[in-house]
Amino acid sequence: HLVGYSIEFVDSPPQSAFYTSLGSYFGDWDSENNFLRSALASKGSVVGSFWAGRPFWHIHHLGMGETIGYSTRLTQNNLLNYETTSKYGQRYVHISLLGDPTLRIHNIAPPSSFQQVSDNSGIKLSWQPSSDSVEGYAVFRSNSMDNRFIRLSDTVLKSLSFIDDSPLAGDNFYQIKAVRQEHSQTGAYANSSQALFGYAYYSPFKQAKDIEIISAPNPSFGTAQIIIQSKSDRHCEISLYDIKGKLINIIYSGELKQGLTLKNIKYLDSSGSKLAPGVYILNISGSGKSSSFNVVIE
Repeated sequence: HLVGYSIEFVDSPPQSAFYTSLGSYFGDWDSENNFLRSALASKGSVVGSFWAGRPFWHIHHLGMGETIGYSTRLTQNNLLNYETTSKYGQRYVHISLLGDPTLRIHNIAPPSSFQQVSDNSGIKLSWQPSSDSVEGYAVFRSNSMDNRFIRLSDTVLKSLSFIDDSPLAGDNFYQIKAVRQEHSQTGAYANSSQALFGYAYYSPFKQAKDIEIISAPNPSFGTAQIIIQSKSDRHCEISLYDIKGKLINIIYSGELKQGLTLKNIKYLDSSGSKLAPGVYILNISGSGKSSSFNVVIE
């Protein structure tokens, strides 16, 4: 008996976000002109399609903020979690989702236009608001895009700015999310938008206006000239730190005259060995003042 043709999805595309079907061979999405792929490729609103009924799919988690991928994996592994009148096909390999597994049904527009300013008090973050109605924002931080992000704000931020007064030495990666309490027929939960990402570099050393230091050339191969500008005579110490603020070596300790001072140096560790390529922090301190400069060694 003829049920239909895939070409019909062109003239009458489905108008649902998730398209499900049950019929003999409908789930064989790797065949030519398959219904599941036709629905996904139509000009309707379908963003995900799957063959359901053998077994039943359990997608009620979407009402509490989970993704369709979460429901897919649960259905694929379900044996005893949810009883069903249709046990046929449970945990069979045909259970699959066509579409983006990260999709949710309650979406919030994220904030935009990340900006940051670093000074002696920390890193000030600012952003533009979400275009949706939200309760506020949450800020997260990590030392790498590959590592876990930790929430910095204990409460929902009502403003469009946040001061990270204890930033990490070196790289700071930020996520800013719009948040609100979501109410659905399933229940209520704390919902958040996709993240606005931002980056800031922070030096752990406070900058003084009356003493400055730079190193040239930069980058260098370990040999450079230090240029120091001081507004007064003072005893000073010039030290080299790694990107996390760990002391590598004290390069110079002694008297410094007012004005411009030039010193030729080799960047070595405390044992006299060459340094590995990377970013280091050159710091000069004296009379309660300090200044730093980022050094790149190749």
